[in-house]
Order: sequence, then structure tokens, then C-alpha cells
Amino acid sequence: AINGFGMQSCLWKSKFSVAKMFQNAVLTRQVMKQRKWPGNPCCSFCKDVESSQHLFFTCPFARAVWIAHPWFIKSEILSNNYDSIVEIINALLNSGHPHASLINIMIFRWCIWKARNNTLFDRKETKPIHAFQIMQAILDNQELTLQSQ
Repeated sequence: AINGFGMQSCLWKSKFSVAKMFQNAVLTRQVMKQRKWPGNPCCSFCKDVESSQHLFFTCPFARAVWIAHPWFIKSEILSNNYDSIVEIINALLNSGHPHASLINIMIFRWCIWKARNNTLFDRKETKPIHAFQIMQAILDNQELTLQSQ
């Protein structure tokens, strides 16, 4: 298990996240506000309005995670060129990037989501490197699991 989350749990949550993403049902603060939630719609990391696109691609926190080695992706450029998360992910999948598989992208998004929730609900200071390290550990574990089969 990695920080209390096993690989199977993470993969299941990533698949669940894909379904929510395609339904535009990720419960960001912006979505909650649209559903008459009385709370603050601002991002836990930077105080801009927390939409899905902001949280996963344009927030300085997310940008710092995406730009790290071995990804080196400027997520804000993708966000500027495409109107939806589905289009951004499709562009990543078709980019020829050696790490851009659907499962890797979903694990990446899940780690950003987990960091956001740690900050929002548990009041834990989370840095981009923490999200990246968890993502990298999950991916390393995935590779070890696949190699041993």
C-alpha cells in the first residue's frame, strides 16, 4: 500500500474519476456553488475559482505537478488551447508523450484531487512535490506489478 492506498484502490478510483470527468460531475467548489452550496468557490491552493479545468491544469499547484520530470508538460498551454478536460486529455493521449496513457493521466488527476482534499478537509499543507511523489510511487508499483506477471 502507498500512503494507505493500494494499487487496486487507486485504479478503481481512477476509473471512477474518468466516468465523473466525462459527465462533468467532479465536485469542485464551482460545481458545488452551482448546486446552491453556501461555501467559498475559491481554490484551496491559489484562491481562483475552483473549476475542474483550473484544479487539474491551470492552478499553480497543478502546473507545478505537470511540469515535473519526466512529464515536462505545460498544462496551462493545453488548457488555453482546449475548451474541456476531455479535449485536454485527448490531446495528451494523441501527443506521442511517452507517459501519456489514460491510466497515468487518471492517476495524476487522482493525486492532485487527493492533495486538494488533504488541504481542504484535513487542513494539511500539501506541496506539489508530495502529489508528484505519490503519483510516481503508484506508477512505479504499477510497473513492478506488471513486470512480475
